[in-house]
Amino acid sequence: MIYRITLFFVAMLLMGGLEMGCYYDNEEDLYSGNGNLDSCNVNGSISYFDVLVPLLEQNCNIACHNATDRVGNVVLDDYDNLLFYVNDNNRFIKSIRHEGIYPMPPGSKLSTCDIERFEKWIEEGALDN
Repeated sequence: MIYRITLFFVAMLLMGGLEMGCYYDNEEDLYSGNGNLDSCNVNGSISYFDVLVPLLEQNCNIACHNATDRVGNVVLDDYDNLLFYVNDNNRFIKSIRHEGIYPMPPGSKLSTCDIERFEKWIEEGALDN
């Protein structure tokens, strides 16, 4: 009798653990990490500081285009440097669209949504906001 009760409780614990382990998480929700970038809404104003800086830090500045590493002698860790490449015959946009001589980031293209965010910011005058 004690064996059956113990077996019952063990089975219940295992089933409860399996049920909790099967919780479905959406990868985009878990790893967006970009503040207000959860949806691709480019209808409003795009903020350099709130929207683009996190994208730049995540995709450009961490290992390559910062003041320390300066890969390709390109630094994108502040507004003035980014603006230089934006105004240099659309060099920045061509790179992130993978249309230029140097497609960036190498190997994997930014999402269409992220590219649209940069384009919208430029259309709005590339403000330091």
